[in-house]
Amino acid sequence: MESKKHSPLPWTLHRNEPIIYGADERTAIADCRVHTPGATRPARTPAVNDANAELIVRAVNSHAELVAALRACLDSMDRLYPNGMPPARGTLCEEMDWSQATRSARAALAKAEA
Repeated sequence: MESKKHSPLPWTLHRNEPIIYGADERTAIADCRVHTPGATRPARTPAVNDANAELIVRAVNSHAELVAALRACLDSMDRLYPNGMPPARGTLCEEMDWSQATRSARAALAKAEA
């Protein structure tokens, strides 16, 4: 599958509207005020539009760092426990479902890198 490039980061918010701009602060990436004509749902409130835009900007701008951090954690876990074995009894991690945690982390990483 060919990798698609997104607009350069960081993305920013318009000062007064829930509009997301690219790194050049002139190219609009998304307008979170948009409501689909003919939709049966009521239009979102301005507060929800603002919150959506803020979440998108935070998620996009932190994505690469979060992926790198999760990758580093998984790599460290793989080096420490090459057979996928949980920590020994009596450690702080004993009660943690180690295999479920690593499965969840790998699934989240795969989703983020897709």
